[in-house]
Amino acid sequence: MKFPVYAPRNRVVKALQVLGFQIVREREHIAMRRTNQDGTSTPLTLPNHSNLKGSTLRAICTQAQISREEFCVLMNEASVDSGRDGSTAATLRSRKARCRPDSGSPGSRA
Repeated sequence: MKFPVYAPRNRVVKALQVLGFQIVREREHIAMRRTNQDGTSTPLTLPNHSNLKGSTLRAICTQAQISREEFCVLMNEASVDSGRDGSTAATLRSRKARCRPDSGSPGSRA
């Protein structure tokens, strides 16, 4: 799957909530935290922008300790779930926000 260039903040937050992250604080940045099974916690901070850039999404994957592929799957699931209630349908249709199957070109990376 091709990693997104931009993604709507709402989809990113929903994908992270599926992983067990909860919003702790929301101001200029969104602070999230996940309590792990061993009792430790994993903090995660992301900017509170309407769309997040691909480089920011890669940093979020590193902080959340998940692969890019897993993140794409979660983003697509968040897209389907959000589309059902129609709340963010226009944003979710954005071509930039979708994880698309890799075209298979020699220079592309997943």
